[in-house]
Amino acid sequence: MRLLLIALILIHQWALAEIKPTSLNQESVFYSEAQRYELKQDDLYVFNSIQQISAAFKLSGDENVIIKPLYDNVPEPFNNIKAMIKKGYGVDIVWVDFGPDRIMKTNKGRDFGGTKFLGYRVQNSNAILVQGIDESGPDIMKTIAHELTHVMQHNEPKLYEILKKFNNHVTKDYKNQLFYQLNFTRKKSNIELSKEDFEDELIAYIVGDCGKQKSFWLSLAESIESLPSGSFERTKLDEPSEIIIKIFIKWNEVHKLKKEDNN
Repeated sequence: MRLLLIALILIHQWALAEIKPTSLNQESVFYSEAQRYELKQDDLYVFNSIQQISAAFKLSGDENVIIKPLYDNVPEPFNNIKAMIKKGYGVDIVWVDFGPDRIMKTNKGRDFGGTKFLGYRVQNSNAILVQGIDESGPDIMKTIAHELTHVMQHNEPKLYEILKKFNNHVTKDYKNQLFYQLNFTRKKSNIELSKEDFEDELIAYIVGDCGKQKSFWLSLAESIESLPSGSFERTKLDEPSEIIIKIFIKWNEVHKLKKEDNN
Protein backbone atom coordinates (compact mmCIF):
# COMPACT_ATOMS: atom_id res chain seq x y z
CA MET A 1 0.00 0.00 0.00
CA ARG A 2 2.90 2.34 0.73
CA LEU A 3 4.06 1.83 -2.86
CA LEU A 4 0.64 2.77 -4.18
CA LEU A 5 0.41 5.92 -2.07
CA ILE A 6 3.83 7.12 -3.16
CA ALA A 7 2.98 6.34 -6.78
CA LEU A 8 -0.19 8.39 -6.51
CA ILE A 9 1.75 11.31 -5.05
CA LEU A 10 3.89 11.20 -8.19
CA ILE A 11 0.88 10.96 -10.47
CA HIS A 12 -0.67 14.06 -8.89
CA GLN A 13 2.56 16.06 -8.84
CA TRP A 14 4.32 14.88 -12.00
CA ALA A 15 3.31 17.94 -13.98
CA LEU A 16 5.61 19.91 -11.69
CA ALA A 17 8.39 17.33 -11.63
CA GLU A 18 11.54 18.07 -13.55
CA ILE A 19 14.52 15.75 -13.18
CA LYS A 20 17.76 17.61 -12.82
CA PRO A 21 21.15 16.48 -14.13
CA THR A 22 22.63 13.74 -11.98
CA SER A 23 26.30 13.10 -11.36
CA LEU A 24 27.22 9.86 -13.11
CA ASN A 25 29.35 7.02 -11.85
CA GLN A 26 32.26 7.18 -14.29
CA GLU A 27 33.48 3.74 -13.24
CA SER A 28 30.98 2.18 -15.63
CA VAL A 29 31.65 -1.25 -17.04
CA PHE A 30 31.57 0.36 -20.47
CA TYR A 31 34.82 2.24 -20.04
CA SER A 32 38.10 0.47 -20.68
CA GLU A 33 39.69 2.03 -17.59
CA ALA A 34 36.98 0.64 -15.30
CA GLN A 35 38.18 -1.54 -12.47
CA ARG A 36 34.81 -2.50 -11.08
CA TYR A 37 34.32 -6.24 -10.50
CA GLU A 38 30.78 -6.33 -9.12
CA LEU A 39 28.33 -5.69 -11.93
CA LYS A 40 24.80 -4.46 -11.30
CA GLN A 41 21.83 -5.72 -13.31
CA ASP A 42 21.52 -2.27 -14.87
CA ASP A 43 25.09 -2.63 -16.18
CA LEU A 44 24.14 -5.82 -17.99
CA TYR A 45 20.99 -4.36 -19.48
CA VAL A 46 22.84 -1.28 -20.72
CA PHE A 47 25.78 -3.33 -22.01
CA ASN A 48 23.41 -5.54 -24.02
CA SER A 49 21.61 -2.47 -25.34
CA ILE A 50 24.88 -0.92 -26.48
CA GLN A 51 25.72 -4.11 -28.38
CA GLN A 52 22.25 -4.35 -29.92
CA ILE A 53 22.00 -0.70 -30.98
CA SER A 54 25.55 -0.62 -32.33
CA ALA A 55 24.80 -3.71 -34.43
CA ALA A 56 21.50 -2.26 -35.68
CA PHE A 57 23.34 0.94 -36.68
CA LYS A 58 25.88 -1.20 -38.56
CA LEU A 59 28.84 0.26 -36.67
CA SER A 60 32.32 -1.16 -37.15
CA GLY A 61 33.86 -3.40 -34.48
CA ASP A 62 35.82 -0.58 -32.83
CA GLU A 63 32.86 1.83 -32.63
CA ASN A 64 29.89 1.68 -30.29
CA VAL A 65 27.18 3.97 -28.97
CA ILE A 66 27.53 5.45 -25.49
CA ILE A 67 24.74 5.01 -22.92
CA LYS A 68 25.33 5.80 -19.25
CA PRO A 69 23.34 4.03 -16.52
CA LEU A 70 22.11 6.24 -13.70
CA TYR A 71 21.80 3.42 -11.11
CA ASP A 72 18.44 4.75 -9.88
CA ASN A 73 19.97 8.15 -9.07
CA VAL A 74 16.70 9.89 -9.88
CA PRO A 75 14.04 11.44 -7.61
CA GLU A 76 12.45 8.81 -5.34
CA PRO A 77 8.91 9.04 -6.81
CA PHE A 78 10.18 7.83 -10.16
CA ASN A 79 11.78 4.79 -8.60
CA ASN A 80 8.43 4.03 -6.96
CA ILE A 81 6.84 4.10 -10.40
CA LYS A 82 9.62 1.71 -11.46
CA ALA A 83 8.62 -0.64 -8.64
CA MET A 84 4.96 -0.44 -9.66
CA ILE A 85 5.77 -1.37 -13.27
CA LYS A 86 7.91 -4.28 -12.08
CA LYS A 87 5.07 -5.53 -9.89
CA GLY A 88 2.40 -5.04 -12.54
CA TYR A 89 4.15 -6.35 -15.64
CA GLY A 90 7.46 -7.91 -14.59
CA VAL A 91 9.33 -5.23 -16.56
CA ASP A 92 12.53 -3.62 -15.30
CA ILE A 93 12.96 0.10 -15.93
CA VAL A 94 16.60 1.13 -16.30
CA TRP A 95 17.21 4.86 -15.90
CA VAL A 96 19.89 6.05 -18.31
CA ASP A 97 21.42 9.11 -19.90
CA PHE A 98 21.50 8.77 -23.69
CA GLY A 99 23.60 11.91 -23.92
CA PRO A 100 23.46 15.71 -23.62
CA ASP A 101 20.15 16.98 -24.97
CA ARG A 102 19.18 13.27 -25.46
CA ILE A 103 21.53 12.98 -28.45
CA MET A 104 23.30 9.63 -28.40
CA LYS A 105 26.87 9.56 -29.69
CA THR A 106 29.47 6.90 -30.36
CA ASN A 107 32.93 6.59 -28.86
CA LYS A 108 34.15 8.22 -32.08
CA GLY A 109 31.88 11.24 -31.73
CA ARG A 110 29.27 10.34 -34.35
CA ASP A 111 25.79 11.57 -33.39
CA PHE A 112 23.54 10.25 -36.21
CA GLY A 113 22.46 13.67 -37.35
CA GLY A 114 21.35 14.86 -33.93
CA THR A 115 18.65 12.22 -33.49
CA LYS A 116 17.18 12.30 -29.97
CA PHE A 117 16.72 9.10 -27.96
CA LEU A 118 14.30 8.74 -25.04
CA GLY A 119 13.82 4.99 -24.63
CA TYR A 120 14.75 1.52 -25.82
CA ARG A 121 13.39 -2.01 -25.29
CA VAL A 122 16.25 -4.33 -24.43
CA GLN A 123 15.96 -7.34 -26.73
CA ASN A 124 15.66 -10.82 -25.23
CA SER A 125 14.73 -9.43 -21.82
CA ASN A 126 11.93 -7.80 -19.82
CA ALA A 127 13.70 -4.47 -19.53
CA ILE A 128 13.40 -1.00 -21.00
CA LEU A 129 15.84 1.90 -20.94
CA VAL A 130 14.32 5.30 -20.17
CA GLN A 131 15.98 8.70 -20.35
CA GLY A 132 16.18 9.60 -16.67
CA ILE A 133 17.44 13.19 -16.53
CA ASP A 134 16.23 16.52 -17.91
CA GLU A 135 12.75 15.11 -18.59
CA SER A 136 9.39 16.18 -17.12
CA GLY A 137 7.15 13.68 -15.37
CA PRO A 138 4.59 13.39 -18.20
CA ASP A 139 7.33 12.91 -20.80
CA ILE A 140 8.93 10.12 -18.75
CA MET A 141 5.57 8.39 -18.36
CA LYS A 142 4.95 8.75 -22.09
CA THR A 143 8.26 7.01 -22.80
CA ILE A 144 7.46 4.22 -20.32
CA ALA A 145 4.05 3.62 -21.94
CA HIS A 146 5.67 3.62 -25.40
CA GLU A 147 8.33 1.08 -24.45
CA LEU A 148 5.89 -1.10 -22.51
CA THR A 149 3.95 -1.44 -25.75
CA HIS A 150 7.02 -2.97 -27.39
CA VAL A 151 7.35 -5.37 -24.45
CA MET A 152 3.71 -6.42 -24.83
CA GLN A 153 4.42 -7.09 -28.50
CA HIS A 154 6.89 -9.81 -27.55
CA ASN A 155 5.43 -11.08 -24.27
CA GLU A 156 1.70 -11.08 -25.01
CA PRO A 157 1.26 -11.22 -28.82
CA LYS A 158 -2.49 -11.97 -28.66
CA LEU A 159 -3.21 -8.89 -26.57
CA TYR A 160 -0.84 -6.90 -28.75
CA GLU A 161 -2.73 -7.79 -31.93
CA ILE A 162 -5.92 -6.45 -30.35
CA LEU A 163 -4.09 -3.29 -29.30
CA LYS A 164 -2.64 -2.84 -32.76
CA LYS A 165 -6.11 -2.50 -34.30
CA PHE A 166 -6.15 1.07 -33.01
CA ASN A 167 -3.73 1.94 -35.81
CA ASN A 168 -6.81 2.00 -38.04
CA HIS A 169 -8.37 4.83 -36.04
CA VAL A 170 -5.73 7.53 -36.54
CA THR A 171 -5.88 10.02 -39.35
CA LYS A 172 -3.95 9.63 -42.58
CA ASP A 173 -2.18 12.93 -41.90
CA TYR A 174 -0.93 11.66 -38.51
CA LYS A 175 0.35 8.46 -40.10
CA ASN A 176 2.11 10.32 -42.90
CA GLN A 177 3.74 12.80 -40.53
CA LEU A 178 4.95 10.04 -38.20
CA PHE A 179 6.23 7.92 -41.09
CA TYR A 180 8.21 10.85 -42.46
CA GLN A 181 9.67 11.61 -39.02
CA LEU A 182 10.65 7.99 -38.27
CA ASN A 183 11.96 7.28 -41.76
CA PHE A 184 14.08 10.44 -41.66
CA THR A 185 15.68 9.56 -38.31
CA ARG A 186 16.11 5.87 -39.18
CA LYS A 187 18.05 6.71 -42.33
CA LYS A 188 20.48 8.75 -40.23
CA SER A 189 21.13 5.57 -38.25
CA ASN A 190 21.47 3.27 -41.28
CA ILE A 191 18.19 1.50 -40.49
CA GLU A 192 15.42 0.71 -42.97
CA LEU A 193 11.86 1.41 -41.80
CA SER A 194 9.70 -1.48 -43.00
CA LYS A 195 5.91 -1.32 -43.13
CA GLU A 196 5.70 -3.75 -40.20
CA ASP A 197 8.19 -1.71 -38.16
CA PHE A 198 6.17 1.42 -38.81
CA GLU A 199 2.92 -0.21 -37.65
CA ASP A 200 4.65 -1.30 -34.43
CA GLU A 201 5.98 2.21 -33.83
CA LEU A 202 2.62 3.76 -34.66
CA ILE A 203 0.75 1.89 -31.93
CA ALA A 204 3.60 2.59 -29.47
CA TYR A 205 3.22 6.32 -30.16
CA ILE A 206 -0.55 6.07 -29.70
CA VAL A 207 -0.14 4.35 -26.33
CA GLY A 208 2.63 6.81 -25.40
CA ASP A 209 0.20 9.68 -25.86
CA CYS A 210 -2.22 7.91 -23.48
CA GLY A 211 0.65 7.56 -21.00
CA LYS A 212 0.88 11.33 -20.63
CA GLN A 213 -2.54 11.28 -18.97
CA LYS A 214 -2.78 10.79 -15.19
CA SER A 215 -6.02 8.85 -15.63
CA PHE A 216 -4.18 6.16 -17.62
CA TRP A 217 -1.89 5.35 -14.69
CA LEU A 218 -4.58 5.70 -12.01
CA SER A 219 -6.54 2.90 -13.68
CA LEU A 220 -3.47 0.69 -13.96
CA ALA A 221 -2.58 1.37 -10.31
CA GLU A 222 -6.01 0.07 -9.28
CA SER A 223 -5.41 -3.11 -11.25
CA ILE A 224 -1.85 -3.65 -10.06
CA GLU A 225 -2.83 -3.15 -6.41
CA SER A 226 -6.01 -5.28 -6.81
CA LEU A 227 -8.32 -2.42 -5.81
CA PRO A 228 -11.95 -2.06 -6.96
CA SER A 229 -12.41 -0.12 -10.17
CA GLY A 230 -13.25 3.49 -9.41
CA SER A 231 -11.23 3.59 -6.17
CA PHE A 232 -9.51 6.72 -7.44
CA GLU A 233 -11.13 9.80 -8.86
CA ARG A 234 -10.07 10.15 -12.48
CA THR A 235 -11.10 11.93 -15.65
CA LYS A 236 -12.68 9.69 -18.25
CA LEU A 237 -10.63 9.70 -21.46
CA ASP A 238 -11.84 9.27 -25.03
CA GLU A 239 -13.22 5.84 -25.96
CA PRO A 240 -10.09 4.50 -27.73
CA SER A 241 -7.91 5.48 -24.74
CA GLU A 242 -10.29 3.77 -22.31
CA ILE A 243 -10.13 0.56 -24.36
CA ILE A 244 -6.34 0.76 -24.42
CA ILE A 245 -6.41 1.03 -20.61
CA LYS A 246 -8.56 -2.13 -20.46
CA ILE A 247 -6.03 -3.99 -22.61
CA PHE A 248 -3.19 -2.99 -20.26
CA ILE A 249 -5.31 -4.03 -17.26
CA LYS A 250 -5.81 -7.41 -18.94
CA TRP A 251 -2.05 -7.68 -19.38
CA ASN A 252 -1.61 -7.08 -15.66
CA GLU A 253 -4.18 -9.80 -14.90
CA VAL A 254 -2.36 -12.25 -17.18
CA HIS A 255 0.93 -11.39 -15.45
CA LYS A 256 -0.62 -12.05 -12.04
CA LEU A 257 -1.85 -15.48 -13.18
CA LYS A 258 1.56 -16.36 -14.55
CA LYS A 259 3.20 -15.38 -11.24
CA GLU A 260 0.72 -17.58 -9.35
CA ASP A 261 1.45 -20.52 -11.66
CA ASN A 262 5.18 -20.15 -11.07
CA ASN A 263 4.79 -20.09 -7.27
